Amino acid sequence: MSDEADDDVEYNQAMLAEEMAYRALHPHLLEKFLGKWVAIFEGKLVDHDDDSVALYQRMRQKYPGKFVLMTPVQTEAVESYQIQPW
Repeated sequence: MSDEADDDVEYNQAMLAEEMAYRALHPHLLEKFLGKWVAIFEGKLVDHDDDSVALYQRMRQKYPGKFVLMTPVQTEAVESYQIQPW
């Protein structure tokens, strides 16, 4: 396996782990951060902000080259969509 493929696998694993952490943290985040952006790294809430760009800039500086999940806190942890047949 190439280094690039290894990096892709590592990135995907980190992404899945942070998404699972967000789902587990969602009830707590919902109480305190509804409508705000949160950053999850290594399974923990590491920052939050009203401004997604400001949060992104801080996370790029603090965790260069690492995957940090940044997402708005909404009432549902995972959005779902229904597609109506034609």
